Amino acid sequence: MKKIVLFDFDGVLVDSYDYSYRISKELSPKLTEDIFRELFEGNIYDGFEKFDGEEIDPSDDPFYKAATPILRSAFGKIV
Repeated sequence: MKKIVLFDFDGVLVDSYDYSYRISKELSPKLTEDIFRELFEGNIYDGFEKFDGEEIDPSDDPFYKAATPILRSAFGKIV
């Protein structure tokens, strides 16, 4: 029998809400917490359609550049 590891990326491993909102607010000062929460109602990708921004390569995305050190501190060298 094979053993598998299942990752559930909804905040179970790391509570990402606070730092995600803080980074998003720094990048978009007009963003309110209500609007941020609305993005997560239903499918997250449908929420992004509310914005007229273009898709960004994650390696160039300022959000991921800010979030990566936070995740690394939570997971060590795994991330």
